[in-house]
Amino acid sequence: MVVACLALLVAMSGTSYAVTKLAPKSVGTKQLKDAAVTTAKVRDGSLAANDLSSAAKLALKGAPGAQGPRGASGAKGNPGAKGNPGAKGDPGAKGDTGAQGPSGVVAGRPLASSANTVPLAKLPSVTAMDVETITLTEAAFVTVNAAATLSIAGSSQEVIVFACKTPEGGATTQLGAVANYRVLASTTRQPVSAAAGELLQPGTYQVGVCSSAVTTATSQTYFISGNVQAVVVE
Repeated sequence: MVVACLALLVAMSGTSYAVTKLAPKSVGTKQLKDAAVTTAKVRDGSLAANDLSSAAKLALKGAPGAQGPRGASGAKGNPGAKGNPGAKGDPGAKGDTGAQGPSGVVAGRPLASSANTVPLAKLPSVTAMDVETITLTEAAFVTVNAAATLSIAGSSQEVIVFACKTPEGGATTQLGAVANYRVLASTTRQPVSAAAGELLQPGTYQVGVCSSAVTTATSQTYFISGNVQAVVVE
C-alpha cells in the first residue's frame, strides 16, 4: 500500500514538471491552437511586411503624398490611319442671279443716205453705195442689214446689190455667203436689200452695201437705211 502511494506521487510530480518546463524549440505550428496568438502576445516591432496578410497590408496604406513635378513631354506619336470619307453633304441653296453682262457689241454704225447719185461700175468692178469703217481689236461677227431704193440712168439692166467688206489695203469682196440681191433696175426706183454676216479677224474694215451693173456702167441714184454691227465671239 505504501509503495503504491509513492508510485502515484512520483507519477503525478513528473507530469506537473512536464507541463511547466518545455524543451527549447519543442513548440511548433501543430502545437498552437487556432487564434492562440493574439495582438497582446506579439512583441512590438517584431513582425516584417511579409509576415502580414494582404488585408493587413492594405490597412497600413498612408495618406497620398504631394503631387510630384510634371514629367517631360513624350515623343510625338505616329499619324493615325486615314479616316473613311464622310457622307455626301446636301446641295447648297441656289445662288442669286448675277448681273447682266455686257452685250458684246464692239462696233455699231448706221447706214443712211438720201438721193445719192454715184457712178455704177460694171462687173467685175464694184461700187460702194454706203459703207462704214470699223476697227476690231479681237475677232467679231460682223453683220449688215440694209434696205434701199435704187434707180439707174439710161436703159434698164440688171444690177447686183450685196453686203460687202474691204479690209484695209485689200480688195472689196462679198460679206458672208448669202446670195446677191439682183434687181432689174430702171429709171424708176426699185426696192433692194442686203443682209449678211461673217466672222472677221482683228483689223480695220469698210463694211456696208455695194453694187455692180451687169451690162453697162452707168450712174445710180439710191436711198438707203440700215446698220452695220460687230459682236465679239466668245
